[in-house]
Amino acid sequence: MFECDVLFVVLTSRSSMLGLDDASARAGVFDFMAKHRADEVHLPRCLRFAVERGRAERQLSELGARLQDQNAELAKLGEQRNRFLGIAAHDLRSPLSVILAHTAFLQRGGAG
Repeated sequence: MFECDVLFVVLTSRSSMLGLDDASARAGVFDFMAKHRADEVHLPRCLRFAVERGRAERQLSELGARLQDQNAELAKLGEQRNRFLGIAAHDLRSPLSVILAHTAFLQRGGAG
């Protein structure tokens, strides 16, 4: 979701998250703060939270991309395995059918 190095923190006159609408959330707002609480204690805390959340979301995005790459590689390996098993089954079928035919012939006493 978060693709740039800018973090958005909303200062609002409301004292709850109800002051943020869906458009703010989609725009990448990382935190909010009521204007009356923007002091030397709460503002740095709010900014630290926004930075930590931005880092966490960036890491989550990177991990998601890595997971997609690994899933694609796993699917490719699965296809190779299936192709190999198909070839192996085909290559083993011919000699086994000859062995089975000779075994049946010997069991019927065809060798005299």
